Amino acid sequence: MIKKIFIIPLVLFTSLAYGQYEDICVFTLVEQMPKALTCDSNLEERASRKCADEFMHNSIHDSLEYPQTFIGDGVEGSVFVRFVINENGKTDEIEVLRGMEESPLFKEAAIEAVKKLPVMIPGRQRGSLVRVQYDILVKFDPKEQSR
Repeated sequence: MIKKIFIIPLVLFTSLAYGQYEDICVFTLVEQMPKALTCDSNLEERASRKCADEFMHNSIHDSLEYPQTFIGDGVEGSVFVRFVINENGKTDEIEVLRGMEESPLFKEAAIEAVKKLPVMIPGRQRGSLVRVQYDILVKFDPKEQSR
């Protein structure tokens, strides 16, 4: 009798979880990766992906602010950030995977730069808009602090 009580909720939970799996799935590679609005829409997928990657890199680099506290100290390094381009083309679920231990200010600056990414054309898999995950290295160079 006790075994039946445990099996029924497990079957119900499994069915519910499987039905919702597609809604919460995050991809790392899809048929059509997210695209930058500034990239030519007639580009082949490989060229479009390269254009979008360059666009993201340049956008993050341009909006990155070197922490004022460390100006003059010559501190340089990198922060590894993970984020998602969601079904609406917006940046979501930003997290630091590994960062500079000198100060949380570098991690915060990297997160802020990623948050400022412009809206993109979302990725597609089997014709549906999907969430696509990116990992990116954000570099801090004190020589570029005066930008």
